[in-house]
Amino acid sequence: MRKRKLLATVWALLLVVAACGGDSAEDVTTTSGGTETTADGGVSTTSGGGSGVPTHDEIVAAAEQEPSGFIALATAGDLVGEDLAAMFNEKYPFAEAQVFDSGSGDAQTVQLELAAGRHESDVVRLFEPQWTEYTDFLLDLDLAELAEAGSLAIPVEMIEPEFGRAAYSAVFLGATTFNPERVAEYGIDMTTVATWDDLLAACDEMGGGQVTEDLGPEQFATLGVAMGTDGLVEYAEAFQERCDPVFLDGNTARNTAVGAGEYAISATGNHHSAIEVQGEGGNLEIAFLDPIPGKAASMTGINATTERPNMSLLYMEFLFSPEVQALFDEKIPSGSLIIEENAGHRNYEIVDGRETSIESWESLSSTPERVQLLQETWGFPSG
Repeated sequence: MRKRKLLATVWALLLVVAACGGDSAEDVTTTSGGTETTADGGVSTTSGGGSGVPTHDEIVAAAEQEPSGFIALATAGDLVGEDLAAMFNEKYPFAEAQVFDSGSGDAQTVQLELAAGRHESDVVRLFEPQWTEYTDFLLDLDLAELAEAGSLAIPVEMIEPEFGRAAYSAVFLGATTFNPERVAEYGIDMTTVATWDDLLAACDEMGGGQVTEDLGPEQFATLGVAMGTDGLVEYAEAFQERCDPVFLDGNTARNTAVGAGEYAISATGNHHSAIEVQGEGGNLEIAFLDPIPGKAASMTGINATTERPNMSLLYMEFLFSPEVQALFDEKIPSGSLIIEENAGHRNYEIVDGRETSIESWESLSSTPERVQLLQETWGFPSG
């Protein structure tokens, strides 16, 4: 059940933040439209009614009153950050936005800065799969209520359902990659390897040590969406026994090794990483096995201490716009959401008519446990 903050009261707070010229949402204390906002950012209702759910035009008008210099952190910001900033500034010139890359190595620093109230970004990247560790530091309002009211064009299913403070705007599909010369040595026709059971049969033909998998198997873990946790562990046991995989750290390392002929197949990995290695000349081809795995990505929320809450709402909406979804497909590449609105985009076309095993908010909380179970099953430390 969603624990909703009464949106009318939070909207009163956001208006006050804008009017005060940038005091953070945690610092403002006022009474407005029959509501009272407290110094710690909480909101309590009083008599007299509320201001109602804001319209999109009202959010834009409030954002124009906020200080310029908007900052966001982005997944794959090294690939799309400059484009996102330029596109957002074209749409909302008053933002004077900057978008910076935020890789997994930044996770602890970002979390410590948020906890101390010293993080400078207005919209924060939440790091998967530990996203729940960030929710206490996000602006406490329900994005779903704004989306349902038509105030923000964000698909409701992409919004975190319990508190409504976060959303994800991309999906990274899991691809199986192979070196065509190496698999041919073993007489393997990869056009007949269509399912994960087919992969095990290919391993039987090749013998051990020809397949590689990730030390931190997040994509592999998403197979638990379709298989269930018990089914995933059962498959992982068979995978270890029949493939005797070699574990390497990271998508690029594994795809590069396969492209160089060191291994025949990489079992799972981000599709965009495989495309990048292909582009660098690796002898690498890509297959998608049923069910096709996929990770929720580009998970973001609004910093509770932001001076630009309304501008941040507009940026959150912007990530779901057709032009940004097309950018994700082109530049990440292959990162767009798999929703009806994206019919014709690369990810949508890949999975159309296929079996899938793609994360949603409902399954995300199980990913850390599934990763740990895989690591324990394969016999190496999970810390």
